[in-house]
Amino acid sequence: MTSRIIDVRSASLLPDLSPEQSAFENIQWMGVLKSLTAYQMYRQEMRIRINRADVLEFLINNRQFPRSLQHGLMQIGKCLLELPNSDSISQQVEALSEELQKLDTHELTQDRLHEVIDDIQLGVVKLHQAIDSQYF
Repeated sequence: MTSRIIDVRSASLLPDLSPEQSAFENIQWMGVLKSLTAYQMYRQEMRIRINRADVLEFLINNRQFPRSLQHGLMQIGKCLLELPNSDSISQQVEALSEELQKLDTHELTQDRLHEVIDDIQLGVVKLHQAIDSQYF
């Protein structure tokens, strides 16, 4: 869900704002945070001004925020530890988690962000398929 909201909402944000328009950027990203009920936790955890790169870093890699991508993968990994024959799926979870950790959100252009989000969503689909074929 978070990856879809990031993808859809960021696509409609103003691209490459001029210095005069940059004041609007924090309002736009505040809307993204609020749509995920993440605004308060972002403010408490990050303790910095709202900006695109830091919001993306928070929503993708914060392990404490329940709707972040990393937190979801961490929870999947914990559940897999309780299941038999989960080694190959656990490796997939770890690989996807490592890919997320490697992201430099300060360097992501709008087009690259869309590609990254698509790759993340495909990784989650493959993970779902692996769990489905292994246990159901």
